[in-house]
Amino acid sequence: MKKGNVLAVLLATVGIMLFGTLAVSADAHAGIQSASGKSGVPTAIAENESGAVTSAKASVGKSRKAKASANTVADSGLYQVKIAGNICPSSGSRAMDLINKYRKENGKSSIERDNTRELMAITRAGEISVYYNAMRPSGTAGPDLIIGFYDEDKDATIDTWFNKLNPDLKKLLLDDQWKSGWVGVFRNDAGYCYVAVDFYTTATQGSTNSNYSEKEYTLTFHVMDKCLNVKGLFCDKNVNLYNKNTLTKGATYYYVVMNYNQVEDVNLFHSQTTKSSNTKVISATQDGILKAKYPGVAKVTVKPAADSGLSMSKTLVVLPSKVTGVKLTAKKKAMRVAWKKTAGASGYKVYRATSKKGKYKCVKTASSKTTSFTNKKLKKNKKYYYKVCAFVKSGKKTYNGAYSTVVMKKAK
Repeated sequence: MKKGNVLAVLLATVGIMLFGTLAVSADAHAGIQSASGKSGVPTAIAENESGAVTSAKASVGKSRKAKASANTVADSGLYQVKIAGNICPSSGSRAMDLINKYRKENGKSSIERDNTRELMAITRAGEISVYYNAMRPSGTAGPDLIIGFYDEDKDATIDTWFNKLNPDLKKLLLDDQWKSGWVGVFRNDAGYCYVAVDFYTTATQGSTNSNYSEKEYTLTFHVMDKCLNVKGLFCDKNVNLYNKNTLTKGATYYYVVMNYNQVEDVNLFHSQTTKSSNTKVISATQDGILKAKYPGVAKVTVKPAADSGLSMSKTLVVLPSKVTGVKLTAKKKAMRVAWKKTAGASGYKVYRATSKKGKYKCVKTASSKTTSFTNKKLKKNKKYYYKVCAFVKSGKKTYNGAYSTVVMKKAK
């Protein structure tokens, strides 16, 4: 693990958990692709699917509207979200065996595997990885859910898989009406496995074999911004949260988009893209490592993924270096202040006080080409203290770099 990888520093996974849901009824619209970008699934979708949702690409904080199915929250901000992870049909098969074993122990018939339900189950598992809630992350009303998590180190029983079951919901696993279905298992890049069980009252219409291989796929679906719970974390070189927008030249910073779910506060978007509008000022690696290279202003934008409609941006200012070489030349009731040129400065500010620790007043704002200034109308034989800083501009606002060493001299 690289020390410089902010994701490794900020994120800590605490083991693999399997979160389970029983979807009594569901509707979903999602695309699943293999990691290579080619289609990895058949076109079959569960029979009660209703309504695709049109995505609306926009930045956080701006007003968004999107067309949606009838049971979608009106005027919700929707993003098209893509999340990479592993689809695990072998784990789904073991879960199905576990459920049927539990049903047999209670005198119920087995539920047949039906891979025409598989896309629905995997979609719900992926959605749960983003928003662990009965409501689907697109805002559509969710089905009745059974939620729990499974510890692989313990015996495989219903009580260890669904160890937080509401007794009334647990009875749904034993309902006589279920004839066919599928268990979808999706393991995100953080190592968490989410499980959705999709049961139907009709007989098997497809194959009992999975449509997927055990490999990474990308799930695509629509999510309301309030379900994403996205935060942009900006950190200094010590990976402490950094709330300023002024950067020190030569220093390293980190800017990471993170999404926290409701269960374990774990980032679900390990992959991100980071871009700087001015790479001369700030360079940015894809995973959010920033280098403050040269004084100036740059806008840094981060996205959970390259093709995500979700983005967050910060306008950052790299401050000029400390001004050096400040010298005073006493004149009759005046003082000439001179300094060395600072690379990348938009200009300079000269400050004066009548004591070293007194209140300093800006007596001159000079252009970037100016390296001296004569301060007139001073008092004879009085001590004056001066310090100089370089600054950069962002719009109408100026940002000061570090002040020079304070120097003092008496006016003649």
